[in-house]
Amino acid sequence: MPRETTSNASDAQPESERQRSLSARGQRIRYRPMLLNAALSVVTLVLFWTWPHLTGSTRVIATASVIGVSSVWFAIWLAFGSRIARRPRCILLASLAACVLLAVSLLRIRAYTGDLIPILTWRWSTQSSFEQLVVGERPTDDAPIDATSSLHDSPGFLGRERSAVIKDVRLFRDWSTRAPRLLWRRSIGEDAGFSSFAVVGQVALTQQQSGDLELVVCYDLPTGDVLWTHSDPIRFASSIGGIGPRATPSVDEGKVYTMGATGVLNCLDLQTGSRLWTHDVLEENDAETLRWGIAVSPLILDDKVLVTTGHDDGPEFATLVAYDKRTGEVVWKAGHDASGYSSPTIATLGGQRQILIVNHSSVTAHDPIDGSILWEHPWSSVSSNTSQPVPVSDRQLLLTKGYGNGAQLWEIGKAGETWRVNELWHEPSLLRTKATSVVVRDGHAYGLSDGLLECVDIAAHARRWKERGFGHGQVLLVDDLLLVQAESGDVVLVEANPTRCVEVARLAALTSRTWNYPTLAGAFLLARNEQEIACFELPLATPAAKD
Repeated sequence: MPRETTSNASDAQPESERQRSLSARGQRIRYRPMLLNAALSVVTLVLFWTWPHLTGSTRVIATASVIGVSSVWFAIWLAFGSRIARRPRCILLASLAACVLLAVSLLRIRAYTGDLIPILTWRWSTQSSFEQLVVGERPTDDAPIDATSSLHDSPGFLGRERSAVIKDVRLFRDWSTRAPRLLWRRSIGEDAGFSSFAVVGQVALTQQQSGDLELVVCYDLPTGDVLWTHSDPIRFASSIGGIGPRATPSVDEGKVYTMGATGVLNCLDLQTGSRLWTHDVLEENDAETLRWGIAVSPLILDDKVLVTTGHDDGPEFATLVAYDKRTGEVVWKAGHDASGYSSPTIATLGGQRQILIVNHSSVTAHDPIDGSILWEHPWSSVSSNTSQPVPVSDRQLLLTKGYGNGAQLWEIGKAGETWRVNELWHEPSLLRTKATSVVVRDGHAYGLSDGLLECVDIAAHARRWKERGFGHGQVLLVDDLLLVQAESGDVVLVEANPTRCVEVARLAALTSRTWNYPTLAGAFLLARNEQEIACFELPLATPAAKD
């Protein structure tokens, strides 16, 4: 009997363990919460990406948010609600954590696209600086720089007339038979900024960042040799907006005028790069730096150089300041609205020449003589604005802006002695320009609307066509062609055709994100971004006109 009792007891223990094992196997994995999470995420993403009025950056932010929330929910489900056995559950959680830590350890966000998509690079990659072949000012006993004025000069931002319209040049269309010729290419570091080029005669000038130095660099146009550099110990950096200067130099009567990202205005000698006078514009006008840096390109008007300031930070604040271009003395100050990211331009509206500025929350017209405000009209203060106002006629002004604002057409005129602004139409879905401006030809506006090339009939305020494949780049008008600098770095010729988008030619000019405006001076095309510069000689349809 005792032997039988012992035998029964020993048999009972294995039986109990088997029952617990069978009971555990009977608890099926709870897939339903995970599947529901995945389904809700997919539906939400489809809604965001098919909703027609959302911008590209809004879609990207929404996508990142949905993926983040979904991933956290998945981790909570896996840890506490999946009913997966402890050992494989712990292995899965540990593997997911290891993947996240590995990615964070190996990769860093170097920059963002115009739609806020992160551009990743290895953490161990070093940020190279600009290799200066000539350091500092140029000796005065060197041979003079050939800066003889030419019909095809581009002496400042957006060309000779500050309009992004290039006149007296006709480009040959078939690049398969006569291809652009690369004259030179130069690496300028990793974060050299977003300035464009000013070209006078045989020299090209731009602003760059090199480590902790903000540079003005003078290049020989045909060869790319550095003729001189001027440096200031300044480094502006923004996590999304990037590093370095944003503005384009202006050249006038042998002098170079530049505005740095923190508001330092310099007047330099074109031959040597030596500084003739300087102003800390923000400090002197009770202003503070804009969130994305000061981006105003100096406007040369008669005997004055004009720049905007920044945000209001004191009783002496002024939006627009005019300096004597020769001496640097203050001529007048005007305005009260915080600055935007566009640059002052000159236009004739209602029969009167006036300075136009797109500010933070308004558009203002100033008298060029004394800076007095002729008229002022509200303009959306939602997010930053870099787009220039575009006169359509003597009485009409086209305004464009991204971030859901779209385009407006204003009629400008006088009733007696009073200026009046009448909004003719407003279409939030049209010409949502973000880091660019539009050009106008034959009653149609062409521009990159939230990264898509778009043609709009201005009188009918209606879209004629829209085409993908360009991103947040820039547009110049060259005769009857659009010269589009795509965000990818490609340069594309597109017909200024109101009926359909016709791509004529494409050139792989640069190889990374490109927000800088290209510069076309005769046959010379200068394309640059924050990493490199390339100079091409484009084939012309007819010889460029001579002086």
